[in-house]
Amino acid sequence: MTVQEWAATLRRRWYVIGFAMFLALVGIYGVHKRTISYDACNSMYVSGLSGQSFGGDRYDTYNPSVAVVTQAVTVAMMSQPEQSSMVAAGVPAGYQVAQTNSSGDPRFPTYTQPTLTICDSSDNPTALVSGINTVAAKYQAVLLQLQAAQGVPHSALLTAAVLVQPVPVPGEGRPSQAALGLALIGLIVGISLAVWTDRLLPSSGRRRRTPSAPVRPTRASFRP
Repeated sequence: MTVQEWAATLRRRWYVIGFAMFLALVGIYGVHKRTISYDACNSMYVSGLSGQSFGGDRYDTYNPSVAVVTQAVTVAMMSQPEQSSMVAAGVPAGYQVAQTNSSGDPRFPTYTQPTLTICDSSDNPTALVSGINTVAAKYQAVLLQLQAAQGVPHSALLTAAVLVQPVPVPGEGRPSQAALGLALIGLIVGISLAVWTDRLLPSSGRRRRTPSAPVRPTRASFRP
Protein backbone atom coordinates (compact mmCIF):
# COMPACT_ATOMS: atom_id res chain seq x y z
CA MET A 1 0.00 0.00 0.00
CA THR A 2 1.19 3.48 -0.84
CA VAL A 3 1.14 6.37 1.60
CA GLN A 4 -1.92 7.78 -0.15
CA GLU A 5 -3.74 4.45 0.19
CA TRP A 6 -2.86 4.26 3.87
CA ALA A 7 -4.15 7.78 4.41
CA ALA A 8 -7.36 7.03 2.52
CA THR A 9 -7.91 3.89 4.60
CA LEU A 10 -7.44 5.74 7.87
CA ARG A 11 -9.81 8.48 6.73
CA ARG A 12 -12.49 5.95 5.87
CA ARG A 13 -12.12 4.11 9.19
CA TRP A 14 -11.49 7.12 11.43
CA TYR A 15 -14.19 5.98 13.84
CA VAL A 16 -12.28 2.75 14.54
CA ILE A 17 -9.20 4.71 15.58
CA GLY A 18 -11.37 7.06 17.61
CA PHE A 19 -12.96 4.17 19.49
CA ALA A 20 -9.57 2.65 20.27
CA MET A 21 -8.26 5.99 21.56
CA PHE A 22 -11.40 6.39 23.67
CA LEU A 23 -10.66 3.06 25.35
CA ALA A 24 -7.07 4.20 25.89
CA LEU A 25 -8.34 7.39 27.58
CA VAL A 26 -10.52 5.30 29.87
CA GLY A 27 -7.44 3.29 30.83
CA ILE A 28 -5.41 6.47 31.43
CA TYR A 29 -8.17 7.82 33.67
CA GLY A 30 -8.10 4.59 35.66
CA VAL A 31 -4.32 4.84 36.06
CA HIS A 32 -4.50 8.36 37.47
CA LYS A 33 -7.43 7.54 39.76
CA ARG A 34 -5.96 4.33 41.14
CA THR A 35 -4.99 4.07 44.79
CA ILE A 36 -1.24 4.47 45.25
CA SER A 37 0.32 2.12 47.78
CA TYR A 38 3.28 3.35 49.81
CA ASP A 39 6.07 1.23 51.29
CA ALA A 40 8.33 2.18 54.19
CA CYS A 41 10.90 0.57 56.47
CA ASN A 42 12.93 1.60 59.43
CA SER A 43 16.15 0.09 60.72
CA MET A 44 16.91 -0.64 64.38
CA TYR A 45 19.98 -1.69 66.35
CA VAL A 46 19.92 -3.46 69.72
CA SER A 47 22.71 -2.43 72.10
CA GLY A 48 23.41 -1.37 75.67
CA LEU A 49 22.10 1.81 77.24
CA SER A 50 25.42 3.59 76.77
CA GLY A 51 26.70 1.51 73.88
CA GLN A 52 29.07 -0.43 76.12
CA SER A 53 30.46 -3.77 75.06
CA PHE A 54 29.16 -6.86 76.80
CA GLY A 55 32.09 -9.12 76.03
CA GLY A 56 31.03 -11.31 73.16
CA ASP A 57 27.47 -10.01 72.85
CA ARG A 58 26.55 -10.93 76.41
CA TYR A 59 24.30 -8.83 78.56
CA ASP A 60 23.69 -10.77 81.81
CA THR A 61 24.94 -13.69 83.87
CA TYR A 62 23.15 -16.20 81.62
CA ASN A 63 25.31 -15.07 78.70
CA PRO A 64 22.65 -15.03 75.98
CA SER A 65 23.70 -13.51 72.70
CA VAL A 66 22.38 -10.05 71.90
CA ALA A 67 21.51 -11.37 68.45
CA VAL A 68 19.52 -14.21 70.03
CA VAL A 69 17.60 -11.73 72.18
CA THR A 70 16.94 -9.62 69.10
CA GLN A 71 15.52 -12.63 67.32
CA ALA A 72 13.40 -13.61 70.33
CA VAL A 73 11.75 -10.20 70.45
CA THR A 74 11.32 -10.26 66.67
CA VAL A 75 9.47 -13.57 66.88
CA ALA A 76 7.29 -12.20 69.67
CA MET A 77 6.37 -9.15 67.56
CA MET A 78 5.33 -11.37 64.67
CA SER A 79 3.08 -13.59 66.79
CA GLN A 80 -0.62 -13.55 66.00
CA PRO A 81 -1.72 -11.99 69.32
CA GLU A 82 0.83 -9.20 68.97
CA GLN A 83 -0.17 -8.52 65.36
CA SER A 84 -3.84 -8.33 66.35
CA SER A 85 -2.91 -5.92 69.13
CA MET A 86 -0.96 -3.72 66.72
CA VAL A 87 -3.78 -3.63 64.18
CA ALA A 88 -6.21 -2.69 66.95
CA ALA A 89 -3.85 0.18 67.84
CA GLY A 90 -4.13 1.54 64.30
CA VAL A 91 -1.10 -0.06 62.67
CA PRO A 92 -1.73 -1.03 59.02
CA ALA A 93 -2.20 -4.76 58.73
CA GLY A 94 0.62 -6.82 57.30
CA TYR A 95 3.63 -5.21 58.96
CA GLN A 96 6.83 -7.25 58.97
CA VAL A 97 9.51 -7.32 61.67
CA ALA A 98 12.62 -9.14 60.43
CA GLN A 99 16.08 -9.52 61.87
CA THR A 100 18.91 -8.80 59.45
CA ASN A 101 20.08 -11.84 57.52
CA SER A 102 23.83 -11.50 58.00
CA SER A 103 24.61 -14.17 55.38
CA GLY A 104 22.96 -12.19 52.59
CA ASP A 105 21.66 -15.46 51.12
CA PRO A 106 17.96 -16.32 51.64
CA ARG A 107 18.74 -20.01 51.11
CA PHE A 108 21.15 -20.17 54.04
CA PRO A 109 20.13 -17.39 56.43
CA THR A 110 22.08 -16.58 59.57
CA TYR A 111 21.16 -14.07 62.22
CA THR A 112 24.33 -13.05 64.01
CA GLN A 113 23.74 -9.28 64.07
CA PRO A 114 21.49 -7.44 66.54
CA THR A 115 19.86 -5.42 63.77
CA LEU A 116 16.33 -5.55 62.37
CA THR A 117 13.89 -3.79 60.09
CA ILE A 118 10.20 -2.99 60.45
CA CYS A 119 8.38 -2.64 57.11
CA ASP A 120 4.79 -2.06 56.12
CA SER A 121 2.58 -0.87 53.24
CA SER A 122 -0.43 1.42 53.16
CA ASP A 123 -2.27 3.84 50.90
CA ASN A 124 -1.97 6.45 53.67
CA PRO A 125 1.66 7.61 54.07
CA THR A 126 0.97 9.37 57.38
CA ALA A 127 -0.64 6.29 58.91
CA LEU A 128 2.18 4.18 57.50
CA VAL A 129 4.92 6.14 59.29
CA SER A 130 2.88 6.32 62.48
CA GLY A 131 2.24 2.58 62.39
CA ILE A 132 5.91 1.68 61.95
CA ASN A 133 6.86 4.00 64.82
CA THR A 134 4.20 2.33 66.98
CA VAL A 135 5.63 -1.11 66.22
CA ALA A 136 9.14 0.17 67.00
CA ALA A 137 7.98 1.51 70.37
CA LYS A 138 6.28 -1.80 71.13
CA TYR A 139 9.48 -3.66 70.20
CA GLN A 140 11.37 -1.59 72.73
CA ALA A 141 8.72 -2.30 75.37
CA VAL A 142 8.81 -6.07 74.77
CA LEU A 143 12.62 -6.02 74.89
CA LEU A 144 12.57 -4.28 78.28
CA GLN A 145 9.85 -6.62 79.58
CA LEU A 146 11.94 -9.65 78.60
CA GLN A 147 14.97 -8.32 80.48
CA ALA A 148 12.90 -7.31 83.49
CA ALA A 149 11.55 -10.86 83.70
CA GLN A 150 15.14 -12.12 83.79
CA GLY A 151 16.16 -9.63 86.50
CA VAL A 152 18.70 -7.79 84.34
CA PRO A 153 20.10 -4.76 86.23
CA HIS A 154 19.39 -1.34 84.81
CA SER A 155 23.03 -0.69 84.02
CA ALA A 156 23.13 -3.74 81.75
CA LEU A 157 19.83 -3.26 79.93
CA LEU A 158 19.66 -3.57 76.16
CA THR A 159 17.75 -0.98 74.18
CA ALA A 160 16.64 -0.78 70.55
CA ALA A 161 17.75 2.40 68.80
CA VAL A 162 16.28 3.53 65.48
CA LEU A 163 19.04 3.98 62.92
CA VAL A 164 16.89 4.84 59.87
CA GLN A 165 13.52 6.55 60.09
CA PRO A 166 10.70 5.26 57.86
CA VAL A 167 10.14 7.25 54.67
CA PRO A 168 7.05 6.45 52.54
CA VAL A 169 7.94 5.54 48.97
CA PRO A 170 5.22 5.11 46.33
CA GLY A 171 4.98 1.84 44.47
CA GLU A 172 7.11 1.27 41.39
CA GLY A 173 6.03 2.84 38.11
CA ARG A 174 5.04 6.36 37.15
CA PRO A 175 1.54 7.40 36.05
CA SER A 176 3.03 9.45 33.19
CA GLN A 177 4.80 6.40 31.80
CA ALA A 178 1.62 4.32 32.07
CA ALA A 179 -0.40 7.04 30.30
CA LEU A 180 2.10 7.25 27.45
CA GLY A 181 2.15 3.47 27.08
CA LEU A 182 -1.65 3.24 26.98
CA ALA A 183 -1.83 6.04 24.41
CA LEU A 184 0.68 4.29 22.14
CA ILE A 185 -1.11 0.97 22.51
CA GLY A 186 -4.43 2.59 21.68
CA LEU A 187 -2.98 4.25 18.57
CA ILE A 188 -1.31 1.07 17.30
CA VAL A 189 -4.38 -1.07 17.93
CA GLY A 190 -6.64 1.55 16.34
CA ILE A 191 -4.57 1.75 13.15
CA SER A 192 -4.35 -2.04 12.94
CA LEU A 193 -8.09 -2.46 13.36
CA ALA A 194 -8.77 0.30 10.85
CA VAL A 195 -6.72 -1.45 8.17
CA TRP A 196 -8.21 -4.85 9.01
CA THR A 197 -11.82 -3.67 9.01
CA ASP A 198 -11.29 -1.75 5.79
CA ARG A 199 -10.30 -4.97 4.06
CA LEU A 200 -13.04 -6.98 5.73
CA LEU A 201 -16.01 -4.65 5.40
CA PRO A 202 -17.31 -3.25 2.12
CA SER A 203 -16.51 0.37 1.48
CA SER A 204 -19.06 2.50 -0.33
CA GLY A 205 -16.31 4.72 -1.57
CA ARG A 206 -14.44 1.84 -3.19
CA ARG A 207 -17.32 -0.22 -4.56
CA ARG A 208 -17.65 -0.16 -8.27
CA ARG A 209 -20.50 -1.55 -10.17
CA THR A 210 -19.57 -3.91 -12.90
CA PRO A 211 -20.91 -2.47 -16.18
CA SER A 212 -23.48 -4.68 -17.83
CA ALA A 213 -22.56 -6.19 -21.17
CA PRO A 214 -24.15 -4.48 -24.20
CA VAL A 215 -27.11 -6.27 -25.65
CA ARG A 216 -26.18 -7.62 -29.02
CA PRO A 217 -28.94 -7.41 -31.58
CA THR A 218 -30.27 -10.67 -32.91
CA ARG A 219 -31.64 -11.50 -36.30
CA ALA A 220 -35.12 -11.61 -34.86
CA SER A 221 -34.94 -7.93 -34.08
CA PHE A 222 -34.48 -7.11 -37.79
CA ARG A 223 -37.84 -8.26 -39.05
CA PRO A 224 -38.99 -6.58 -42.21
